[in-house]
Amino acid sequence: MRKNAINVVLGVFVAVAFGLAGCGGDGGFTPSTKTANVVGTWKTGTLTITIASNGSYTTVDNVNGVNVTGTYTTNGNQLILNDTGGTGSCTGNQATGTYTYTVAGGGTTFALTKISDSCTNREKALNGLTFILVTSDGGNVTNAEVFMLRMNNNPDVNGTPDYKYFVESYIDDPNHVISSASLTGMGNTSAYAYNSSTKKWWDDSGSRYSTKSPVFPMNYTIFITYKDGHNSTLARTVSSWSIAQ
Repeated sequence: MRKNAINVVLGVFVAVAFGLAGCGGDGGFTPSTKTANVVGTWKTGTLTITIASNGSYTTVDNVNGVNVTGTYTTNGNQLILNDTGGTGSCTGNQATGTYTYTVAGGGTTFALTKISDSCTNREKALNGLTFILVTSDGGNVTNAEVFMLRMNNNPDVNGTPDYKYFVESYIDDPNHVISSASLTGMGNTSAYAYNSSTKKWWDDSGSRYSTKSPVFPMNYTIFITYKDGHNSTLARTVSSWSIAQ
């Protein structure tokens, strides 16, 4: 059953800077418009970039340990990057750089091309390079939901409404980087199945927890295994119900 689950829109990738420190200024920046296909952990050479859906990013050079944190916004296919901290960050009038981005390979690669950037080391780290997707949302999926629906069945023989409540769950996986997932809660464990049309994993079996008298809160745990072999665990709590459409 596919109901009105909330579709959490993910943000766009922002690249990281390996910049020149000590250039003064506050580097203030507010993320705004985002697109949905580049949040995750990406890698090229020794550089690993983790992009969060809240408009922030972190990067680490796996050889020398240099790291950068920052925020981003977009304008069409342009990425505006702003360093806010880290041992390799740029500051002052070098804190912000603008690039065009191109996503390819079904969302598994992207490339950046400089429009303007006075941060020399960031330009060297990003301009013209192709990054490979490691995991969506850095293996920390935030757009996974567990929710309760009420089915309005026909009244019983006494005319009393025969309401039934059940739980469903989904995980967004637009780049199909998850290999399997399961949902545990209320004494049940069941597997998710991937729907290639909606690009979501849906739980459609025992963990629905069909009942006529729901008691809240209901605590659930989502276990995710990614194609690269690592795992993540998400906790979700159901505190109310909605009418099934």
